[in-house]
Parts: sequence; structure tokens; C-alpha cells
Amino acid sequence: MQDEKTRLRVKLGAAEIEYEGGAQFLKEEVMPTVGRMLELVQERADLQRPAPTMIQANAVEPPLPLANGSKSTHSTNTIATLLNASTGGDLAIAAAARLILVEGRETFTRADLLKEMQSATTFYKQTMSNNLTSTLKTLAKEDRLRLVSASTYSLSHKERQKLEQKLAEAG
Repeated sequence: MQDEKTRLRVKLGAAEIEYEGGAQFLKEEVMPTVGRMLELVQERADLQRPAPTMIQANAVEPPLPLANGSKSTHSTNTIATLLNASTGGDLAIAAAARLILVEGRETFTRADLLKEMQSATTFYKQTMSNNLTSTLKTLAKEDRLRLVSASTYSLSHKERQKLEQKLAEAG
């Protein structure tokens, strides 16, 4: 019998975990993590308050100007088109460009990146989600993305400059 797909989302103060996958893995691996998360939240007062929303966190940081001084308002779909995206890695870079250069973030999570990739309906394929771990490792090895902390990434300086230039040229 094939393992059923299960979905779980737990938010305890500032701590949050989201899982979608097999029920057996949920039972054996995820639930103990949820238990440890609950213990941490109970022990640390700073984790008992909800984390600021992304809107609050980014409210004071408007998008940074591109190389030509303009501000980009491109969608991930548009950025992927401008970059001639043809692979999951290309779409991941386009999504990262949107999060960093358009939304003005310094870093983004794996979940944020996947959501942004999925918003590019012209380019996104389900296999890109399945291969995201491998794609992120490759992009980090190529120094296109930087792994800042567990599941948190940023564009490398060199990649950011390259993207700013391409988006500025495109207008």
C-alpha cells in the first residue's frame, strides 16, 4: 500500500513548521520536531510572540534601485522571459531576482522561492518542485545563490550585479 500524502502546518508563536508528504515520515520525523519546537517555544519568551509578517518586516525597505537607478516592478514571469529561462535553475534565479530586486528583501526562504517560482505559470513545472533541493545545491555551488542559514538564501553579489544590469537594460 502506498503511503498517503499528508499535510501539516503548525504555528506556535514565532515558530512555524509546514510539511506535505508521506504519513510515515510525518509520524517518525516531523512530529518529534514539532515536539521539540513546542518545548523551545515554552522555554523562550521571545518565541512566544508571533514573528512579524513579511509585510511588516519589509515595510521600511523599498525595492533597491537597479544599476540605472530605476526600480523594477517585473513579475517572476517577466524576469524569467528576460533571462530566457529554460531550466528549473533559471526559474529559481528569476524568482530570487524578484524577491531581492523587486520586493527589496535581503534573504528569502526555500518556501518563499518555491512560491515565487510557482507564480511564474508560463515556466513552472511540478518537476521543478521535486528537484528544488538539487537545484538549490547546484546554484550555491556555482555561487549564484548563497546559503545564509538553514533553508535561507540570498543572491551572490556577482549574480545580483548581473541581474540588476539585465533588468536595467530591459527597462
